[in-house]
Amino acid sequence: SNVAALCNLGGMHYDAEDFEASLRVLDAALARAPSVPEVVCSRANTLHRLNRTAEAIAEYTRVVAALPGVLAYRRGLADLLAGAGRLEEAVVEYETAQRHASADTAASPSDRAATLSGLAEVYRKQGRTEEAINHYKQAVEQDPADGRLLMNAAVVLADERHVKEALPLFRRAVAARPHDALLLSNFGTVLHRMGEFRESALLYSQALKLTPGTANLHYNLANSVMDLAIQTDVRLLRDSVLHYEECLYREATYPGAMNNLGNALWRIDKHDKAL
Repeated sequence: SNVAALCNLGGMHYDAEDFEASLRVLDAALARAPSVPEVVCSRANTLHRLNRTAEAIAEYTRVVAALPGVLAYRRGLADLLAGAGRLEEAVVEYETAQRHASADTAASPSDRAATLSGLAEVYRKQGRTEEAINHYKQAVEQDPADGRLLMNAAVVLADERHVKEALPLFRRAVAARPHDALLLSNFGTVLHRMGEFRESALLYSQALKLTPGTANLHYNLANSVMDLAIQTDVRLLRDSVLHYEECLYREATYPGAMNNLGNALWRIDKHDKAL
């Protein structure tokens, strides 16, 4: 139909991040089919990407009022509310979505996991840490192969000092998403905190290959290499210096980089340059 063709075209513009064009096309689709929820929600998602989130929330609210039992629409509304900082309202929608998901035998494990993880993230923002952890664990049980979900759960566990539980989730996440630079960097950060400097440096190096020239990765890699050098072989300090210098080349005011570079230079007896 014409409406389907317009929606497909709007989706193509959306995927190309031409959101103004996407909105124009979806407006035309909506004029032809004002009550089709897929069109309304697609338009709402586009409004959100144009920083018109209040309008997007109003559109989703209208759809959810008409179709209260459709999990995808209610979770979409909850996601928008959470992103807008309307956490109490988001909790209500996520909890309602969770009840629907639990009762709906047709709901897929990934749908259930997305609802649980969305609720977990809002709980975390509210400081309801134990509830957040429990819901992330439930989400992982529902969809144990989702690498991004595994990473998010592992980060929360590590931040709350549940490191022994976080490590196997990180390793499973890396197995699922070996080319995810953010995942590799997050895992490297946790290992660095644990004093596992060699593996931490390896993960930062892998992330840097995927996103060359990233200042914070050069900085984090330099830190891991410097700590490894102090622990094992001071000759590695020269590698650390190179990465600090590269970090500062990319971002001259990167916090801590100049101080740490001076420290590394002092340790390899380049006192004048360190000063």
